[in-house]
Amino acid sequence: LEDVDSAPAPCKKERKREKRFLKFVMAKTGWDTMAALASISRLLAQNATSSAHGGYSHKKFGFCGLKDKSGVTFQQCSVEAHMCGGDARALLELNQRLEGIRLGNLEWTTESCKMGEHA
Repeated sequence: LEDVDSAPAPCKKERKREKRFLKFVMAKTGWDTMAALASISRLLAQNATSSAHGGYSHKKFGFCGLKDKSGVTFQQCSVEAHMCGGDARALLELNQRLEGIRLGNLEWTTESCKMGEHA
């Protein structure tokens, strides 16, 4: 997994019409998709100074298909920009606190991942 593109997040106005989502690859073992995203969401909420913009929920994540918790899996996911405070490094910093989950290959994008899409 690679680190994030160092470009700053778009300003609020640009993000609204353009890059409102942060896509990333989640490598995991021993986790099912929903439990992993719920754990990431809880950690982001703990790091946040405010729960504005509709709060912090695993429902703010998108993902391409479900993966079981057997073996090592790599999954394309996305999260609404406000969940990480508009700073992609917030997700990368979670790697130090997540056991069995690694996040990387981050990219700002206009579209959320959707079930049935292929990465």
